[in-house]
Amino acid sequence: MPRDGAYRSVGEGKDSVQVHLRADQEALAADLVARYGDLVSITVGAYPYPLPSPGSITTPDLCTWSVPMGAEVVGGLRATPRASGSVRSGHDGRGTVTVTNTSGVTVSFSAGTPYAAVLLKSGTDAVVGVYDSEIAGVGSGATLRSGEHLTVDMLIGTASCNTAAGYAVAPGTYDVIVVLNDIQIGSTAALQRLRSAAGIRHDHFVTAHTAIRGALQATVECRHRLQPHRSVSRPSARGAVYRA
Repeated sequence: MPRDGAYRSVGEGKDSVQVHLRADQEALAADLVARYGDLVSITVGAYPYPLPSPGSITTPDLCTWSVPMGAEVVGGLRATPRASGSVRSGHDGRGTVTVTNTSGVTVSFSAGTPYAAVLLKSGTDAVVGVYDSEIAGVGSGATLRSGEHLTVDMLIGTASCNTAAGYAVAPGTYDVIVVLNDIQIGSTAALQRLRSAAGIRHDHFVTAHTAIRGALQATVECRHRLQPHRSVSRPSARGAVYRA
C-alpha cells in the first residue's frame, strides 16, 4: 500500500467508504474500484473517480470560487511568494509568502496559515489548479506598521480543475496567487470614529478575499518523472521560477 501521502483521507459514508486520493493516484483508484466496486466512493484530486459522462460533470467547490482581480500591491500590502523544494504534477509544493506593508499607515489583516495558493493559467484569472487536501492550520494575521512584514507558510496544490487535462494539472508554467482576508487600513480606533461620525462602513476597507498576485510563476513538470532531481531557481521577467 502506498505510504507517501497517496491517501488524502478515508472515512465512512452513508453507503460506502469515502476515499480521497492525491491527484496522481489514478492507478490506485482503478485498483480500489476493481477490488471493492460500489463499496468505495473515490475522489482523485478534485474530481470523482471514475469521471461521470461529460454532460453530467459537476465542477467541484474547490474550483468554483471567483478569483478577484489581483495586483502585487493591494491596500498598501505587497505579497512576495517564494517556493521551496520542487513540485511534480499531482504533488504539493511548499513555500512562503512575505506580506509587507508598503503604505504610510498601519494595516491589519487576518488569514489562516498556511495559505493555500491557487494556480492560474498564465496571464489570466482562470483557475487551473488547487490544493485539494485538508489544512491543519490556525488563524494568523498581524497589525503591520509602515515597512513591517510577516512571513507565512504556503501550500501549492496541483489538483486539476480541468477534466480535459486529467486529475492533475498538465506540465507547464502557471501564475500563483494567494488571497488575504479582511484587510483593514488605518487604526481600529480611527476607523470606529470615522464610522460613528459619518456612517461609513466599507470605504476604508479592502474587500475580503482580495487577491494579491505575487511575482512568482510555478513550473510544473511531468508527474511520471521518477528520478530525483534538483530544484533550479532563476530570475525571470515575472519573478522567481521554480521547477519540479
